[in-house]
Amino acid sequence: MSKLFSLMSLVLAAGLVCGTGQVIADSKTSVDRMAGQVNGPWRRLFLDAMVVEESQGLERVFHAAKKHEQNPVLIADQPWEKT
Repeated sequence: MSKLFSLMSLVLAAGLVCGTGQVIADSKTSVDRMAGQVNGPWRRLFLDAMVVEESQGLERVFHAAKKHEQNPVLIADQPWEKT
């Protein structure tokens, strides 16, 4: 009984280790896929000003907001939404 339990524990532990490695590998490829083309050009939304200030080779470009032509996009159709 103890040999069977030990064997099952070993198989379970190996499965967890291999499964964790697979998840890490999959998440890395997902991040790489989201990063864009290797040679650029890239557009990113930087919300942390400190990271931008500490980075080299970045230029801040501010764009004015544009109103959507079909405004309002969301219409208040419930009594509690109307003010």
